[in-house]
Amino acid sequence: MLLPLLGLLCACSSKPYYQICKVDSYLTTSPYGAYEYRDASCNITYDFWANGGAVKFTFTNNTDEILYIDLSKSFVIKNGIAYDYFQNRSATNTATISTSKSSGAAATANGFWNMPGSLFPGSITSTTGATAGVQSTASVMYVEQPVLAIPPHASKVISEYGIMDQRYVDCDLYESPSPREDASMSFYLTNTPMSLKNYICYNIGDNAEEHIVENSFFISKVKNQNYKDTVRKFLSGCSNDKDRKMEERFITTSPTEFYIIYQPRGQKKFSKSESRVSPMFNDGIYGN
Repeated sequence: MLLPLLGLLCACSSKPYYQICKVDSYLTTSPYGAYEYRDASCNITYDFWANGGAVKFTFTNNTDEILYIDLSKSFVIKNGIAYDYFQNRSATNTATISTSKSSGAAATANGFWNMPGSLFPGSITSTTGATAGVQSTASVMYVEQPVLAIPPHASKVISEYGIMDQRYVDCDLYESPSPREDASMSFYLTNTPMSLKNYICYNIGDNAEEHIVENSFFISKVKNQNYKDTVRKFLSGCSNDKDRKMEERFITTSPTEFYIIYQPRGQKKFSKSESRVSPMFNDGIYGN
């Protein structure tokens, strides 16, 4: 009866593998290695590093006026499919608090709000009410707005979409490499598994003239890595902290790359010259 349990424990304790995806672009890179776009009005700096990738960028207003990004005319375009930045969303957070006196209040404010798992501009309406000796509730409603305002010489971070939900799979790309074993594939713009564009529409101050920025990217390389080649245990905190603990961290990170955590299929090694049979299932993005 212990054998099934031991098998389950072994399966649960197995270390994951990591697919590291390299993103290429015509853009120049900053001193920190991130892709960036610059003109007289704005700077846009990208950081893709996340599980599955993140279209995350910092938009800086270089002008002396308020800059307005029109989210209803801005998109992320993945493999030719456009995804809207403005989705007309709303959400409400409700919390229970203790109080000892009667009170009531209501207020509304506009801004850029960070909801759990999302980040979008909008307005909030907050109401509270309480009776002596009982608990009360406070509700905050977040309403998304189609325009994002950035003050002069200030920045806002925008992160709405991921890049790839599933790893790239190819019969020639070995899924279970040992430490320091190379298992990678390179691509050009013509055969990349993912092309990406960030299309931003904005105007400056009261000027109705629209400005368009379109930044393009594509995945140029994927590499499957062993757990030992990807993460390592480090001591957290300062050297004189009493309660320092060992934490797992990435050995290296890059704003021009992202990773996908996965468990490999059972796969034998073979030469690329061998004939291949098309897979009968799809657990990722398959190559030709």
